[in-house]
Amino acid sequence: SMVDRAGPAVNLVGPTNVASAGEKIVISGSGFTKDSTVTVGKKAAAQVEVLSDNYIVAKAPSGTGKALVTVHTPYGDSRGSKAATVSYLAHPGGCIDYLGGNITTKLFLG
Repeated sequence: SMVDRAGPAVNLVGPTNVASAGEKIVISGSGFTKDSTVTVGKKAAAQVEVLSDNYIVAKAPSGTGKALVTVHTPYGDSRGSKAATVSYLAHPGGCIDYLGGNITTKLFLG
């Protein structure tokens, strides 16, 4: 029943270093629902795709510094933890986009 359903929990967010302009993140945890929404810091994430009760893909909004990733469901909100935190960087390392043929475009337009 709806009464004994647990709220969501976030166990892991990747990548932990996010481009300051915003980029896709994967959230792993439990208790996610189809209508889950995601906030990063105080801003709403876009393109939220709930893949399962345990995985969500979303586009983090632009930001700076450290930000808490929170999953919101009708049963409650995930609690903050170190594992649920991302750090915004101007040029995070190891981003797949930079390995393509349009290296200069990505680096200089971002």
